[in-house]
Amino acid sequence: MSAPVRDVLLVVFIAAFFIAVAHTLFLRGRVYGRWAKIAYLVAAFSWLTWGILAYLVMHPRYIPRDTYIVLLSIRHVFAGFTIGVAVAVAIARPYSKASRLS
Repeated sequence: MSAPVRDVLLVVFIAAFFIAVAHTLFLRGRVYGRWAKIAYLVAAFSWLTWGILAYLVMHPRYIPRDTYIVLLSIRHVFAGFTIGVAVAVAIARPYSKASRLS
């Protein structure tokens, strides 16, 4: 895979998660619980950090091997945390339908 394609895919993955967070925070059809909104905001910062680390790790020739391994490990921790939060909120279904009267 060429470098420009990887960069575009990285931006798409980051943007897709932020669209999902905005959907949770600002959607009027379903009202999410406060804990879910806070969890998604924390996960959004984690996902942004994952994206930054993914960009740094994409070009390993500029980073020493030990630093590369540590950054890669931290990147996987952030990805796991974000996926875990997203799955927890999706399974819990913490929303209620908004009434059509308002």
